[in-house]
Amino acid sequence: MESISFRGNNHGLQVGDNSGSINVQFHLPPERPETPPSPLSTVPFTRDPDFVRRETLLDQIHEND
Repeated sequence: MESISFRGNNHGLQVGDNSGSINVQFHLPPERPETPPSPLSTVPFTRDPDFVRRETLLDQIHEND
């Protein structure tokens, strides 16, 4: 038995000559969940006391974008 597959816009059921019954099942992909999904939980972080703000450097980087 020969087989051929069609891709792109030609996918689906294609019949050239049929002398019997045809039973076709199309399995569509499930619906996508909302994008992005809501977080299941959050992890609280305390502020880093050693954090050094570098606003001047960040401003220079944004100017060069």
